[in-house]
Amino acid sequence: MNETTTTPLLLSVPPRALLALRKALLTRPDLDTVFALRDAAFAGGDAMYDAFRAYVEAKDSMEPPELDVHQFFRRAGEFWTQSGWGTTTFSEADGAFCAVEIDGCWEAHLDDQPDPRGCHLTVGIIGAFLGKFAEYPVAVLEVEGPATDSDRCRFLAGSMSMIGAHYAEHS
Repeated sequence: MNETTTTPLLLSVPPRALLALRKALLTRPDLDTVFALRDAAFAGGDAMYDAFRAYVEAKDSMEPPELDVHQFFRRAGEFWTQSGWGTTTFSEADGAFCAVEIDGCWEAHLDDQPDPRGCHLTVGIIGAFLGKFAEYPVAVLEVEGPATDSDRCRFLAGSMSMIGAHYAEHS
């Protein structure tokens, strides 16, 4: 974002382009591509948050941290849905900071899933986005999605210990 721009810059890229890039990277044996994809998406977290902040300011005339948790979940779901992620819902989750559910996630198309299957870009951007609201680094675990043969995705987000405990209990 340059200094004269008040609206954060989000670049629209056709999902097919990102899916093709992800497929090309995941088929390279010389790269740890899952982490590269998550890190790349995480790097976009500031821009995603800035766009969300502008959205909340336009809708509610307040900053996102001023929203109560239910307002935040509602606005975040609306914003992510309108941003093209798929129909997105943020909610409270047992033992985690929050759950994020995305029906029809752009990244989850089962035909575009080389191994390891998953919504790697989505995991990274969720962690960066929610990290703006947490007082600790946010870990994200994909608990439903392409790896479970579903185009409906569900992610749990929380501290490393929250997510580690969930993973240990359910794996």
